[in-house]
Amino acid sequence: MKNIYSVTITFFSVFLFSGFFIFGTPAISASCPLAPGAYKASDSPAVYQVNSSCTKQAFADRNAFFERFSSWHDITHVNAQSLEAIPDGTPFLLEATNTNCPLTPGQAYKSADGPAVYQITSQCTKQAFADKAAFLQHFSSWHDVHRVDSALLTTVTDDANFLIQDTKETTPAPAAVVAVPPVTSTPNNKPSISLPPLPPEAAQSATSTNTSTNENATNNTTWKPSIGQTIQIQYEGKLDETVPADIYDIDGLDSSAALISNLHAKGRRVFCYIDVGTWENWRDDKKSFPVSVLGKSDSGWSGERWLDIRQLNIVQPIMKKRFEIAKDKGCDGIDPDNMDGFDNKTGFSITAADQLKYNAWIAEAVHQLGMSVGLKNDETQVASLLPDFDWSLIEDCSLYGWCANMKPFVAEGKPVFQIEYTDSHIALTKFCPTAKADQFTAILKHRSLDSWIETCN
Repeated sequence: MKNIYSVTITFFSVFLFSGFFIFGTPAISASCPLAPGAYKASDSPAVYQVNSSCTKQAFADRNAFFERFSSWHDITHVNAQSLEAIPDGTPFLLEATNTNCPLTPGQAYKSADGPAVYQITSQCTKQAFADKAAFLQHFSSWHDVHRVDSALLTTVTDDANFLIQDTKETTPAPAAVVAVPPVTSTPNNKPSISLPPLPPEAAQSATSTNTSTNENATNNTTWKPSIGQTIQIQYEGKLDETVPADIYDIDGLDSSAALISNLHAKGRRVFCYIDVGTWENWRDDKKSFPVSVLGKSDSGWSGERWLDIRQLNIVQPIMKKRFEIAKDKGCDGIDPDNMDGFDNKTGFSITAADQLKYNAWIAEAVHQLGMSVGLKNDETQVASLLPDFDWSLIEDCSLYGWCANMKPFVAEGKPVFQIEYTDSHIALTKFCPTAKADQFTAILKHRSLDSWIETCN
């Protein structure tokens, strides 16, 4: 499971779990184990400021952090012992002093009716990203962008340095070449920069695939979950079959046919987890993937590397065989993970069009085997992929603020299964009321996905 703001000092797990590159490490003086700066330990979500007096203070929230630092990249990862050696400062908790900004400094926002993406500064002004390269220098994924009402964005004034350029660009663009996307107009007639539009081939590939997928999806022999059904998801430890859930989501490759049969005998349906976007070094078929399709490590998940899903002639046969194994074991549905490589630093130039084509193929391949299939996260492509998928399983949407993106599933009579995680320090009272109003089935889990569970029911 791959994707992780909290009002406590642990909010940083949302972004830091995704993995940021730290550009340089502060020099360490002889008198203090750590130089002044921002630090976190790999095994804790808390972020601290080490002061010139060699004391540490914890940031209460992201607002407090961005009043003192300009980027998540300013945080250096160190071992816990180094931080423990620094005495606590007084006061220990660093609070934000500017609490009047309607949007959170340091975060990325866009309106639902416009393409521009903005970053809110610590002075409560907004800056527009010139292009995708500029955005990815500040954030790790499009999941970091929050959708808000355009009226709220207009309440934040434009920064004097309005346009955020790609600072890694060292060669000026030729005069005849447009270096940034064209300027458009927002409802309040202020200029903004549009992110690159979806390539035309994306819509074409999705449309051509949707036709055949819909035909397969209507097969009466294919079981599909219903809105309101309950779910348990467990990948770690011996499966606890006593959890009162309609659907069990288990590892499709590690689980036996006998286990699935036993669940069926108890009236349960079974989703089988299969990673379709990263290579895992413990799988039996790991040697089937040539080095040419193995990209960067999936940060935070040991033993996993992103796959080059553009090489369909290599990846598709392997995934099809996995789906066939799941079918033979008796799986009722497939939970395909890591379906948003185009939004991550994979080491490959995967486009939105590439992702749409691959994800639509996954749905088609699973349907042809008579199983249902869910869209795992990938919330920015719901409009294109909704016809292909029978349900959706999403993670951390309440934390990231994009749960509403999945409402079209419910509008089409397709269930949404929402998982939030305890390491984000989010309580049931935070997300359950909205989940119930949206008719989502929502649960709280350990990120290790053992048997422990709390539900909104």
